[in-house]
Parts: sequence; structure tokens; C-alpha cells
Amino acid sequence: SGLDSTQVHLLHNDPELGPMAATAAGTTYRLTESGPIVHESAALQTGMTLHSALRDRHGNLWLGTYGDGLWRVSKNGSLQAFPLATKQPGYVFELAEDAEGNVWAATMHGVHRLRDSDFLQFGPAEGLGAATFVVTQAPDDSIWTGTEGSGLFRLSTDHEVTQFTREQGLSSNDISSLLAEPDGSLWVGTFGGGLNHLHTDGAVTHYGKEKGLINSHVMGLQRDASGRLWVVTDGGLVWFDARRKRFVEETSLPATLLREIRSDALGRLWLTSNGGLMQLTGDGYTLWTEEEGLGSNLVSTTYTDAEGVVWIGSRESGLSRLEGGQLFQFTLEHGLPQLSVLAILEDDAGRLWMSGADGLVSVERAALNAVARGESKRFRARLYDETDGLRSAQFLGGFQPAGWKARDGRLWFPTNQGLVAVVPGDFSTLPPPPPPLIEAVRVNGESIPLADPLLLPADASTLEVDYTVPRLGAPHTLRFEYLLEGFDRDWHRVGSRRTAYFTGLPPGSLSLRVAASNHDAAQDASPRGAEVNLDIYRAPFWYQTWWFRIIAGLLAVLLAHRLYLLAIRRAMLRERQLELLVNRRTRELQIALSKVQEISRIDSLTGLANRRFLDENLDSTWAQCGEQHAPVSIIMLDIDCFKQYNDAVGHIAGDECLRKVAEALQSGVLRDEDLVARYGGEEFLALLPGADVGAVTQVAQRIRSLVKDLRIPHPNSPVSDYLTVSVGGATAWPAEKGTPDELIQRADQALYAAKAAGRDRVRIEENNGQMR
Repeated sequence: SGLDSTQVHLLHNDPELGPMAATAAGTTYRLTESGPIVHESAALQTGMTLHSALRDRHGNLWLGTYGDGLWRVSKNGSLQAFPLATKQPGYVFELAEDAEGNVWAATMHGVHRLRDSDFLQFGPAEGLGAATFVVTQAPDDSIWTGTEGSGLFRLSTDHEVTQFTREQGLSSNDISSLLAEPDGSLWVGTFGGGLNHLHTDGAVTHYGKEKGLINSHVMGLQRDASGRLWVVTDGGLVWFDARRKRFVEETSLPATLLREIRSDALGRLWLTSNGGLMQLTGDGYTLWTEEEGLGSNLVSTTYTDAEGVVWIGSRESGLSRLEGGQLFQFTLEHGLPQLSVLAILEDDAGRLWMSGADGLVSVERAALNAVARGESKRFRARLYDETDGLRSAQFLGGFQPAGWKARDGRLWFPTNQGLVAVVPGDFSTLPPPPPPLIEAVRVNGESIPLADPLLLPADASTLEVDYTVPRLGAPHTLRFEYLLEGFDRDWHRVGSRRTAYFTGLPPGSLSLRVAASNHDAAQDASPRGAEVNLDIYRAPFWYQTWWFRIIAGLLAVLLAHRLYLLAIRRAMLRERQLELLVNRRTRELQIALSKVQEISRIDSLTGLANRRFLDENLDSTWAQCGEQHAPVSIIMLDIDCFKQYNDAVGHIAGDECLRKVAEALQSGVLRDEDLVARYGGEEFLALLPGADVGAVTQVAQRIRSLVKDLRIPHPNSPVSDYLTVSVGGATAWPAEKGTPDELIQRADQALYAAKAAGRDRVRIEENNGQMR
């Protein structure tokens, strides 16, 4: 047969190599028309027994072996092993590639999935230790990383690995901080072994407590703008005195556990700690804590961008932003995928990359600024984890540096499975997701068989529809939305939720549309994938049928007509009642108005007209007499010695006296057109239109006599034993000259003349100014 063994474990028709076979002896043959020929590729002649083969979409040849695991032959001919499990031996029976580019391998220990990763990863398989704590870059562009228990590793530019441990002179294999010097040397801080200075010739200088280091646990290293070397230890902060070759403790800081020290482009020194964020100043420090708006006092790292904004990472409270002394706290509500921030780096495109306990977050710095400045409420961020090809999503921090941006733009982060390098420009965008699948349906909480159309009973009060997308790559980036046509007005955007909920569905035909899209901050847009449609019909209740609606409509029309007639009758009756009520209220209002008018004109004590009514009538009487060329006269009287009367008999008797005088006045003025008013206190006034001097003299004398005839005893009167009055009067012709006020003044002067003549007298001023 031309084969070296009759046991053929592989027959494969390769798109590039053609038909091929592999035997149990470990030889691979090309099958030609002239017979089998040993394959000339060295990568296929390793002596391993091949059991399966696959040519993927990129042209790589995958080989599954019988006991030696999975291997890949790249297009350049290089051979690389892909460990699938820790159990041995590694039998790979079948290989397949799906539509997303995932490679599937069937082994004795299960099915394994391999997918392309956007990350460069170096771990135990590549010769590094597993738990890497810190990472930095040397001047020769090599990458250095410190591990827990495995010492220090150097990764050259061609990915060759060199290890440094206690055997090479280090004081400890637990590396907790790194600082590369321009001369190529390296400061190596350890956890428990103090500080080492690894020189370019391989020599190691150790610094411990004997050199002023106050604690052997070194957490961070940094040179400031002046070149001074600062060292963060578990016991506090020290700086290196180059002249004395020993460390000096910085004693101005509060007692708290320090984490990192960083110097920014502005020359500022920042310290992270378990007690907040500190900025070292010339004479002390400035402290920001939760009281100043920091999300948490457990600050793990900082990063200062080109604009001088300080980004602050917390172990448990997310990201903070410090600008111009003002703090802003980002939370899950703003779009942050995780609250653990252990390291912050920025790529050349302006994206911040933040490592945490649940993965690596990428977000546009401009989007964060927009939220902090109130220009937006949320930002879009992408969380990368194992589903994106990371060997581990558990990134490590708490030591310095927990991340490093290399000169070629790559971002390096330590994890518990080695180093991860981000090459931002190489990141691929996710393809639009395939159409969703309807998985299950529940009506009133009970599962029903899935059918299209879906028939729902009339008593279907709740409907739940489960859906998903058959995609294994980055499933956490999927975002769903649905619309129930005939019920919803707009799409429901429900994020990663995979169930649609409905209540109160109307009867009839409906159509459920479910669509999926990518929520990926690494790409500018998230194209919506294809939709899935599910037709739904809900049976109506009897009262929701068309015939019931017609009958109900007719009854409603009849009822409306009957109600209309009833409303007309009630409106007419109400109108009549309202009319009667208005008439009654109008009469009451007129009576009340008359009473108010009468009250406003009458003096409440004497029943005579009051001063206000007198003034109104005086003006109108004056004008009327002027038009008629008739005279008008005024009589003013005053009760003689009324104050002494009041003092003697009291105010009650005084009020009664005023009422009797008022009655005498009214009886003394005989004409209806005459007006008698109380002018004020014990003074009274009579307005006599058309009366000349003779007439006013007669009226005045009659009034004086009537009052005297009352025979009201006056104990203290110097004039008489009985009450008397003094009377003054005046006459004017309005058509000739004068004013009402002047007439009152003349009558008042006549009254004073009567009092001056001894009281109980009448004095009338004639037109020539003489008194009579």
C-alpha cells in the first residue's frame, strides 16, 4: 500500500494540500494518483499520531492527535500547541469550525471551543508565571513582570522569556513593584524582601531596614520631576537620599495604608491609599475622601490625562474624576460595567482601559467627560472577559504598576493567568448577530406549546416570551428589543434581558418582532441584526365579539336618546327654579341696598341725616337754587353748655337729650324740602332751599322756642335752669356769588355771635354782613 502502518487514523481532504492520510506510526502522507507520498512539510512529520484535521477560514491547519493534544500549523509553517485540559493524555477525535469562526475540538474530557482573541496573552504556556502582579517596560522595549512566588520575568521583543529568582540574587520571589531606569537597570520591590536594584550586568543591590526602609513590603516606586526616588511601603512613604545612600521617611502623612505613588506631567505627586487620595505639596498634603465626594476611601490607582484631569480608580466604588478641585463619581447607573478599577491606561485613540476583578473595560474618555460635565446622562462601555478570548477575567492590582502603556501603543495588564496585552488598533468589531430564536412561551404563568401562529385563550391575562440569539462569542454584548404590533407604540429596549412581558392584550391578531444588536463600545455603531416574527391571535370574550359590539352600540344610542330627553326636561325645570331664585334674590338685594343706603345717610343716635348726606344735598341744592335764581339758607345751632350737662347727668342722659333736641328740630322745620342734619357732637344744621332772611329768622326763633319748651333741666347752665340752644343763620343767592362752604362759614359766624351775646339767642347774618 505504500504506508508504514496498516492502522490509518486520519483521512482528510485538505483544500490546499489535497487528500492526506496519517498512520499510527506518526507519518503523514499525501494521497496521489500514483500512490501515497510522505508529506514534505516538517510540521506534519513530528511523529505524533494524527486523528483529525481542519483547515480554518484563515488558512491555518488544525491537527488533533491521538494522545498529544491539539496543534496548529500556521500559514507560515510554524507549529504551535494549544493545551485544552490538564488531564492527560490529550486525545482529540474531531475538529470543526462554526459560522462565527470558533474552532470546536471533541476530546475524551468534553468539547472545547477556541476562538480568535483580540489580545496578546502570555502565561504559563509561554513560560511566564501565572499570578502576575506588576508590569513595566525597559528602555530596550522588553517587558518585565513580577509574579507571586515565581519571581521576575523578562519578555523580549521576540517573546523570549527570561526568569529571575532568588537564585539570581533577588531577595524574594514575590514581586510587588517595578521601576525601570533610563540606564536599563530595574528597581524591584518585593513583598517581604525589601527593595532590589537589578543592574544591567545582572548584579543585584539589596535595600532593607538597615538602609532606612521602614518596611520590607514594597508597594510602589516612582521618581518625581526632580529625579528623587520615592518608595511606598506597607509602613509608610520614604525617599532615597542619593548622597547618603539610604532612605528617609516622609513623616507629614496620615497613618493609613498607602498603595501607589505617581508623578504626572505637571509635576504633581499623587498617593493612593486606604484613607483616600492625597496630593503631596511642599509643606504637606491635600486629602480627598468620601466627605469631599470620593466614591470610596479605598483608592487603588490614578491616571492623569493630557488635559490635567485626574482619573481615580477604587477597589469597590468605580471611577472618580477630579478636575479643578471638583470631584465627579461614575457609577453603574452611568454605564460603568464593573465597580472594581485596579489600573487605568489610555490608548492613542483616547479610550480609557480599566482593569478590574470582572474583566477589562474600554470606554471613550470624551464620553466620560460629557457625563461629568452634564452634557450626557450615560456613556457606552465594553467589558471584556473570558467570552472575548481572555484566559482569565480576574485582573490583579494593588501594586505598582498594575498596568503599563508601551512605546508601541500596546497596553499591558497583569492577571492571575499571566500578562494580557491590548493592541487597540487590532480590535475587531462584532458582526451583526443572527436572528433571535423564540425558546418558550408562558400564558398566565403556565408553559404552552410553541406554534406559529400562537393561539391564546380569551382569559390570557399575561404573556411571557423567552428568546435568545444562538451566538457563543461575546454573548454579554447582545442587546435586545421587541415590538408587539397591534399593541405597542414603540420598541421596548430591554438590554440583555431575554424575556418579553405583556399584560392586558387585546383580542385579535398581533405580531411579535424581536431583534438583537451589539452593544460594543469598540465600534461606532451597533447594526441591528435580522428579526424574528411570531404571529399571535388572542380569542375574544363574548363581550369582545363584533355582534356584541353592534347590539351594545344600538342600546347605547337608545339609552343616549332617552337620557337626552330626560336631561332636557331637567334643564327646563332647573331653568324655571333658577329664574324664581334669581327674582327672589334680586328683591332681597334691593331691600338690603335700600337699608344700606338709608344707614349710610342717617345718624344712628338721633335719626337725623348725617354729615355725608348733608354734604351731598348741599351741593345739589346750591346748584338747583342757582339755576332758579332762588336763595338758600342755613341754620346752625349748638346746645348751650352741653359738656357741663354731660358731666352732671352722664353720657346716657346726654344722648337722650340729643335725641329730644333732634325731634324739636324736625318739628320746627315744616317743609318737606328742608333738611335737618346732625353736624357733629351737639351741633345741628338745617338746610332751607328758597328761604330768604325773613323766613330763616322765623324758623330759627321757632326752633329755639321748641327746645326751650322741652324744659330739660340743666344743673350747671349759667343761662337758665333748663336746656337752651344758640342759633345762627345765613342766607345766600347762588346765582350771584359765593360757595356752599362760604355759606356754612357765615352761618357758623352767626352762631358764634349768638353765643357771644349770652347764649339762648338767635343771630341771622344779612347779606350786608350785619347781624339781626
